[in-house]
Amino acid sequence: DYSYTSGAYATIEMLKANPIVVRAVYIHSKYAGIENIDGFCREKGIPVLYNDRVFERINRKENTYVLGVFRKYFCRLMTNRPHVVLVNPSDMGNLGTVIRTMAGLNMHDLAVVTPAADIFHPKTIRASMGALFHIRFQCFDSFDAG
Repeated sequence: DYSYTSGAYATIEMLKANPIVVRAVYIHSKYAGIENIDGFCREKGIPVLYNDRVFERINRKENTYVLGVFRKYFCRLMTNRPHVVLVNPSDMGNLGTVIRTMAGLNMHDLAVVTPAADIFHPKTIRASMGALFHIRFQCFDSFDAG
């Protein structure tokens, strides 16, 4: 199963933190910072594709010129570290903001009790500004399941 990052910042954070999950990076012809992303991707063996049509199909914001396609992955929380626990977070933007705040506070373990917003949805990732790739997260069916 795959998802994608939308925007240069989130894509760069993904490339830096977890390049092994990246399948491809799409760059729009209007993007100005190509050298950094292109060079890093080549170094890691990640395909870089220049295709404006992709942006027309999936892009809701006209000023987004970089997309990163990645394989969804799973994490295990560190048992000896403090956790943030979210019970049924339903808003993708809020979930992303919590993730971004956690990373900023150097907290790296997030437990999510489902049902919940999709942690891999591009809106969640964009709201996290790519911080999702700097934390560990795990979903649980109930508060007692962890």
